[in-house]
Parts: sequence; C-alpha cells; structure tokens
Amino acid sequence: MRHLYQVPLRHPFITALLLVAVLVGCAALFPSVPREDANEAAFVRQVIPILYGRKARGYDEVKLISDLIVQTDRETALRALMDRPEFIDHWSEVLVDDLRIAREGSLAQSACFGAPLRAGTDGALATFIADDIPQSTAPGGPFNMSDVVRSALVADNLYPVYKAQLFSLMNVLPFASDELQTRERIGGRFTETFLNRQIGCL
Repeated sequence: MRHLYQVPLRHPFITALLLVAVLVGCAALFPSVPREDANEAAFVRQVIPILYGRKARGYDEVKLISDLIVQTDRETALRALMDRPEFIDHWSEVLVDDLRIAREGSLAQSACFGAPLRAGTDGALATFIADDIPQSTAPGGPFNMSDVVRSALVADNLYPVYKAQLFSLMNVLPFASDELQTRERIGGRFTETFLNRQIGCL
C-alpha cells in the first residue's frame, strides 16, 4: 500500500481534507490567543495621542486612566477624556487645518479664527447655528468661528462648523475682475475644503 504522500492530489475533495487535517494539527502546536491580548495600559497609550495629539505623560497618567477603565469601562473613560479642555483645544486646531484656514498672509482669517470671544464653551452656539436661520441673532453675545468650532466639538456635531464656514469662505477670497472668475475661485476653494477634490483634476 502506498503512503499517503504518494497519493496523487488530483481530486479537489482529497486536497481539501488534507489541508484541513494539516491546519488542525498545526493549531494544536500553538497556544490560543485571547481576543484582547493587550492590557488597559496599552489601550490608554494608543488613545491619548488620538484624543490629545501627544503621548502619555508618564506612568502616573497611564495608571490613572487604566484604573478608571477597570472601575468603569473603556467608553466611560473615553468620554471623560473628551470632556477635558485639552481635547477641545487639540481638535479645534485639527478642524481649522481641515478647513484649510490660512494662518498668515493675505488670506489669513485672524478676525474669524482668532482667540475665542466667549469665555465658556458649551454646545448651545453650535445647536443654534444648526437649527436657526442665519439672519437671527445668536444668544450669548458676540462670537467668532473659533467659538463655533469649540461649541461644535462639545455638541458632538460638526455640521454648524461647515455651515458657518460658507459665509466665511465668501468673504476671505479675493474677488476677480469679473463674476465668472470670482465664481471659479470660490467654487474651487469650496470643492477643496468640503469635498476634498481638485477642480482641475475633474
């Protein structure tokens, strides 16, 4: 009788059976890997750069957040981290970069995206912009786009930022000599910022 390895593997069913047998035999040689093989400290070291744009500040910070996760859960710890001003500060800068706001030069929007005009940060301003018409007056006093961005992050709704940026976009671009060229400039900036597309490439 010929050995098993001498049998011609012409039939796909025989090949499949041999493959399953080999995989089952190999699986017994290796230890089983748990679904979550990293601890809470590793999770904390990964989320801090995402939320705050920096590395963890040493063992104490990692230990504190890890203990919070153990006492509650990861979602609760993440929400606690996102309630801190550092989260708002970091992601405000990220959103300004995503909107392609010039920080210097002739196209700089220092008046709109300068220091916030409101002392506190809550989601009321963003909710007002999302729900009300532009002609009405926002409660809470004067504000600029920096206040809108921060309020939108607190409200967990970025729609007001892009809605308000449409008005800012119309005022910052230098107008051309004719209306057609003006529309092309504004349209090009709009597709770059809102759609991440280049008109020339289309």
